[in-house]
Amino acid sequence: MQLSIEITWWVCPVCGITYGGPKVFTDNGRWEMGTMYCPNGHAFHKGWPHVDVLQTQLENAEQRRCTAEETTRMAEATNVALRGVITKLKRRLKK
Repeated sequence: MQLSIEITWWVCPVCGITYGGPKVFTDNGRWEMGTMYCPNGHAFHKGWPHVDVLQTQLENAEQRRCTAEETTRMAEATNVALRGVITKLKRRLKK
């Protein structure tokens, strides 16, 4: 005899723990009641995002961070170049 249970994953919006439970909880019963609880006891409501949505948000945030870092590096390089130009102009004015 073989028993198989399909698992669904959730992320607690309060403590961030990832946990799973039988898919039957989302198919009927628990979701109809509107609230589930993470292992730490925090309420988990039906409309909150699942792991895949949070993973996509994390990836997007990482891309924005990389873009911001690149923009910062470019701005710093421009700043260094402008300081060099300013120094040259100051030297010319002294002559």
